[in-house]
Amino acid sequence: MSKKKKWLIIAGIFLFLVLLAVILYNTEFVQSHMGGRVEEWKANIFYFFNPPEEVTFNPNDGDTFDEQVAAMVQQTMDAFTAQQKQTSEAIIALTPTATFTPTPDADSTLAPTLTPIPTQTSQPIPPEVRLEGITYYNQHGVWNYCAPANLAMAMSFWGWQGTREDPGAYLRGGIEREDDKNVMPYEMVNYIVDKTNLYVVSRVGGDLQILKELLAGGYPVIVEKDFVLEGIGWMGHFLTLFGYDEATQQFYINDSYQGQNLRISYDELAQSWQSFNYLFMVVYPPDHNDEIYRILGNYGDPNWAYQKALEIANQEKDSMTGIHQFFAWANLGSSYNSLNQYDQAAIAFDTSFAIYNSLPEADRPWRMNWYQTGPYRAYYFTGRYQDVIDLADTILDAMRDPILEESFYWRGLAKEALGDVQGAINDLSTSVSLNPNFTAGWTELTRIQGGQ
Repeated sequence: MSKKKKWLIIAGIFLFLVLLAVILYNTEFVQSHMGGRVEEWKANIFYFFNPPEEVTFNPNDGDTFDEQVAAMVQQTMDAFTAQQKQTSEAIIALTPTATFTPTPDADSTLAPTLTPIPTQTSQPIPPEVRLEGITYYNQHGVWNYCAPANLAMAMSFWGWQGTREDPGAYLRGGIEREDDKNVMPYEMVNYIVDKTNLYVVSRVGGDLQILKELLAGGYPVIVEKDFVLEGIGWMGHFLTLFGYDEATQQFYINDSYQGQNLRISYDELAQSWQSFNYLFMVVYPPDHNDEIYRILGNYGDPNWAYQKALEIANQEKDSMTGIHQFFAWANLGSSYNSLNQYDQAAIAFDTSFAIYNSLPEADRPWRMNWYQTGPYRAYYFTGRYQDVIDLADTILDAMRDPILEESFYWRGLAKEALGDVQGAINDLSTSVSLNPNFTAGWTELTRIQGGQ
C-alpha cells in the first residue's frame, strides 16, 4: 500500500471518529448523564491555557458623579429594586426602598455606620433534629444545577410535586440553556413567588443558632457557601440542611453534588458560609407564616439582618487574614449596598480587590464576581461608571463563555451614563437574550429604546 493511501485511510478514520464523537455527544443519554462532566472538561482545558487566577482588577476611582444624571441613576435604582420586590404580603422585600443621595467626596477611610441592634433571643432547642420527607435531587448531568436541585428539595418537603427541571427552566432562562454560570438567590425567591403557592424568606447575616432554631421548628434551610473542587477550584454552592446533632456538632445535609444524608461540622459550615455573607433561605407554606416569623425574631426585618451582616463583616475584616479577610471586606461592601450606603460600599470593594490582588494566585477565588454583583452596584451608584465597565470587561474577558447577564446589564447602564447609548442597548439586549426572565434587563432596555 502506498504511503498516500495510508495517510488517506488514517485521515478517514480520524474524521469518522470525530463525527462519531459529535453524534454521541449530542445524544440524549450523554447529555443527561455526562453533559455537565463534558462541560467541566472543556472548561478545564480552556482555563489551563488561560489561567483566570492571573487576572486582577484595579479600580481607578477616577470618575466624579455628574449631578445631571442623578435622576437617571435614581430611576435605575428603583427599577433594580422593583425587580427584587416580593409580590406576596407575607414576604418582606429583599431590597429596601430609599432615597439615593450621592456623596462623591466621601472620606477615603472607612468608618462603618453602625446602629446598635438588639440581641437575638435564642429559643430552647432539642439536642438533635433530623427532618424526614425531603426528596433528594442531584445536579449531575447538567452544568451548574445546584440551585434548581436544592430548591426542588426544599419544596418537596412541603408536598410540592415536580422535578429539578421545573425550577431549572425558570432560573436558567430556559431549560435549553445549560451553560448558565450562576443562579442568584433573588432569582430563587422570585421563582417561589411567581411559580408556586409557597412562601420564602431569604436573609444574610445568619448564624448557626438561627439555622438550628429553624430546623428545630421543622423547616429545612438552604444556605449558600463556597466549595473547592479538585481540578476546578473555588466556586459557590447551595446546600439543603435538614437537621443537626449537638453531640457531634454537625448538621445533616443533602448536597446535590456530593450526595444525600451527609454531615458537615458546624465549624466547616461557618467557615465556608462566610463567602456568601451568611445567606440562608427558608421555603414554607403560607399558613406557617406567623410561626416562621416567630422563629426568625429580629431576622424577620431584612434591615436588621443587613445591619447584623455589616457588624459581622466589620469584626471579621480586622480579625481575619488572607482569603477570609477578602471575603470580609466584600461582605462589608454588600451589606453597605443593602443599606443604600454606596460610598461606603465602594470603598469596601476597593479594599477587597486590593486584598484579592495580594493573595497567592492559587488562593484567589476567581469566580467570586460570577456570583456577586455588589461592586457593580456600588460603583454605578457613586458615579464610577468606567470602573463598572472595566470590571465587567475583566470578568467577561476571562471567561470561557462570557454569559453573565448581570455583567452585561451593569456594563450597559454604565455605557449609557457615559453617553454610549448604542453600546448600552447592545449590552442590555445581550443580557435578556442570555436570560429571557431577567426583568431588570428588559425594564432598562425598554426605557432606553423608548427614549430614542
